Amino acid sequence: AWLADGPVRPDPAAPPGQQKLLQQARKDADKIIAGGQSEAGEILKEAEKSAQRKADTMLSDAHKRIEEDIERAKTDMKKEMVALVGQATAAIIHEKVDAAKDKQLIERMLEGVK
Repeated sequence: AWLADGPVRPDPAAPPGQQKLLQQARKDADKIIAGGQSEAGEILKEAEKSAQRKADTMLSDAHKRIEEDIERAKTDMKKEMVALVGQATAAIIHEKVDAAKDKQLIERMLEGVK
């Protein structure tokens, strides 16, 4: 048995009943200390599990945000590509391309396919 300042030694001058009481007190103290250490270990394990769950959630959220950013970038690139193709087409045929002109060009092309 240990106290804060070292092992507890039996007092030879103490009456036998007191010695028995001291021994029981030492056993009880040892059980309390062991229980506290066990409980502290369980608390630590639970804290580690909780921290791991939070880290996993943060990582999952980061992956989702990255995927969303990639999709948004792809959409923006497609829009920009369509605009550039329209500008290039207009420059090539030296006319401003609009919905009515597109229809005429498509109809002329379809007539040429027949």
